[in-house]
Amino acid sequence: MNINEIKEEIRNIFREILCREIPEDNDISFLEIGGGSFEFSKLQVKIKKKYGQKIPLKVLFRNNSVNSICLLYTSDAADD
Repeated sequence: MNINEIKEEIRNIFREILCREIPEDNDISFLEIGGGSFEFSKLQVKIKKKYGQKIPLKVLFRNNSVNSICLLYTSDAADD
């Protein structure tokens, strides 16, 4: 799977959780587009279900844009 496909899947997860269209800017924070603590929990669960890897909430909170989440899957950052 290439990086653009991962970004699109993450955008779809954002869209599903927030029930709205997501801005084209892949650097915008999940918080800035309406995500809160409950939505972060949903995000964590959906990402684990999709990719089989649980990202700790503290890591997800620090890396909460489409681009930064995508980078977690192309590096070892999710192990922090």
